[in-house]
Amino acid sequence: MTDTLKERRGDGSIDLPQPKWLSTHHPRGFIVWRSFFLAVGIMLLIVGGECLVIESATLYAAAESSATDFMDPAVAPGTTTKVVAPAEWMPWTLLSLGAIVVLYAVTLPKRWNHAS
Repeated sequence: MTDTLKERRGDGSIDLPQPKWLSTHHPRGFIVWRSFFLAVGIMLLIVGGECLVIESATLYAAAESSATDFMDPAVAPGTTTKVVAPAEWMPWTLLSLGAIVVLYAVTLPKRWNHAS
């Protein structure tokens, strides 16, 4: 099969070209998905750990302040703030989801090598 959009099958549908990095049959195709799931899992672990440590986080409006305002202690921070307090269940949920996704990413190459 060619990598053109004009290649038609018998049922009238068009075969679209698939990037080689997205293919599971390509030797390095699983590395992209493994890296993606590993990054998402690690991010969930970090955010879950942060939610476990903090009681609340104060977010400042970016439109009212600049980067130099945060560095100068004489300047008051932005007037519009939002306080975010994570629920009691949130850190444990994020930590467990992160652990599951990391374990999935670690076992992903074994699953794909077994399937082929």
